[in-house]
Amino acid sequence: SCNTFDLVFTDLGMPRMSGWEVASGVKDLNPVTPVILVTGWGREITEQELEDTGVDFLLPKPFEVKEAARVVAQALKLSAEQGAS
Repeated sequence: SCNTFDLVFTDLGMPRMSGWEVASGVKDLNPVTPVILVTGWGREITEQELEDTGVDFLLPKPFEVKEAARVVAQALKLSAEQGAS
C-alpha cells in the first residue's frame, strides 16, 4: 500500500508540526513502523518523552553517515522483528 513505510525519519523542530506530532501520527497509522527522531536537542529529551510519542530511536545532530546507517539498521531489524510490512 502507498500508506506503508519501512521507517520514518523526522526532525524535532519544524514549522507547523513538531517531530513529536509526526511520530504520534505515524504510530496511529501503523504502530510497528519505526520512527527515528533527528534533533540538535538530544540531551534535553527524556526516555519518557520518546516512549510517550512513539519515537523508537534518537539520532542527535550533528551525526556521521555511519551513525545514521547504524540507527537505520537497528530500526529495520526492529521492524522485521515486529512483523511490519
